[in-house]
Amino acid sequence: MEQRRGMPKSTASTTLTSTRRRRVTMARRLDRDVGERWPSTMCQCGLFARLYTSWTEQNPGRRFFGCRNYRHGRGCGFFKWHDNEMGERAKDVINELLGHVETCGEPE
Repeated sequence: MEQRRGMPKSTASTTLTSTRRRRVTMARRLDRDVGERWPSTMCQCGLFARLYTSWTEQNPGRRFFGCRNYRHGRGCGFFKWHDNEMGERAKDVINELLGHVETCGEPE
């Protein structure tokens, strides 16, 4: 796990955990907004796959199709990238900007 500059290891770990939690929350909010717009790809369940957005550090903002039932534990595991992979520089910039957004309003 990467340690943030100037922070003790335990604080850096807590910060990274809360950052991941916020990314998941943000992703769920965005998924609700765009999930119904792309009814062209079908999963193995016979349902139209939903368009989700990844907010992981490895694929920030990258969209993918997935089974609509995966969160309910009964999905077929269908997964297909919608967007091409980004370059490392683009990933770094997006992750840095997300870090600024996530800490906006927090005491320093």
